[in-house]
Amino acid sequence: MIVAGGIYRERCVLPHWDQLFGSGLRAAAAVGRLSPGTKLFAYCPSAWKPDVQTSAGSFQVHFEPQASAQAITFDWFHPFSEPSVTVEADGGADGAEDVCLPGEQAVPGAFHVRGEAVVRFGFRECRSWRRDDLATGAVVVAKRAVYDPQRATEPFRANGSHADELAIVVNEPELFANSGTAGNLKEAVQVLMDRDDAAVVVVRSGIGGGTVHLRDGQDFVIPAYRSEKVFRIGVGDVFTALFALHWAEREASPEDAAALASLAASEYSSTRSLPVDPSLDGRSLPILETDRGLGDVYLAAGTMGTGQRWLVEECRQALSNLGVTVFSPFLHLPLGKEGRADYMIEAMKASAAVLVLADDGGSATEFEAGVAATLNKPMVVLTAPDRAPSFRWDKCKVVDDLSSAIMNAAWEALS
Repeated sequence: MIVAGGIYRERCVLPHWDQLFGSGLRAAAAVGRLSPGTKLFAYCPSAWKPDVQTSAGSFQVHFEPQASAQAITFDWFHPFSEPSVTVEADGGADGAEDVCLPGEQAVPGAFHVRGEAVVRFGFRECRSWRRDDLATGAVVVAKRAVYDPQRATEPFRANGSHADELAIVVNEPELFANSGTAGNLKEAVQVLMDRDDAAVVVVRSGIGGGTVHLRDGQDFVIPAYRSEKVFRIGVGDVFTALFALHWAEREASPEDAAALASLAASEYSSTRSLPVDPSLDGRSLPILETDRGLGDVYLAAGTMGTGQRWLVEECRQALSNLGVTVFSPFLHLPLGKEGRADYMIEAMKASAAVLVLADDGGSATEFEAGVAATLNKPMVVLTAPDRAPSFRWDKCKVVDDLSSAIMNAAWEALS
């Protein structure tokens, strides 16, 4: 397997994470021991080369660094938040062939990759500018290639890349951004397939799983798997890498490759460990019935100080992005409203699941948690890592990190 993708520093506050990975190194690490001779081609500032060489070697990956003067860092507060991106100049860059455009960062030049099975990711280094006469990124020539644009909207073949058979892997927002359409998934898939002359388009769903679309019109549902812990940073990279391993290299059917990739991505999300391969160890996670539709989530919070109000807004936004409708008394009911408790109970009755934010240790959420238990509602409780909630019932799942709480609440809302 040949992997062409970025190497970036990744930092997250909750949960703590500070690693040199990025899509390229993570994907190569995911398949290195499963595909002997795996090579990674990536831009890399000189200051990072020793660490990357060591990391790649530990996963049995041969690293082919491409000179770059950019050291790029992604910072998340939590995995559902939008990362800030910092681009720093690498003062020690050696042999760089970066192109300086007026008023912009130095842009690394193109490099060429040729192989039977190649996975190519979009590069953050190449996203801030466009010029028709100057190609950048990995120019791929392959029998089978998998392209994951990583928020970029550049067609696979725009920089001179060619594949006898091409598969594109995107999430739903990337699908609509690349197709220039909105709302109609089938239409967007067809636009993307025609634009890039792709044989396969794989669309990952935020809730898990997704769909596989073939040029002959066949569609398949990708099974989604549930894990107790959820770490979202890099999950898509692992999915793309394992899909490429099974489809491009081992020549499995697209639907079988996607199913294996989905399970591998869920295991990585649960453990943060690489490499992952579900076919080797036989482990299995519960399958989610994603075709059942999403119900509403009732969001219960304690006393509404600034921190708790911020947390409510973060949860509401993240759940909404997953397609979940959220009801929160603090967002939807005035504090002095007559009959407020009755409104809260009726809203909870209409909800499919309850997310309780109990990380502040207060008792204000006990009333709502008690109502949820009486109504036999599935309940997810977010608590601080060093503090257990003062309540617990049979259908109560307690977690101590935000992204796991959000995803488990969404999964409980499948009804």
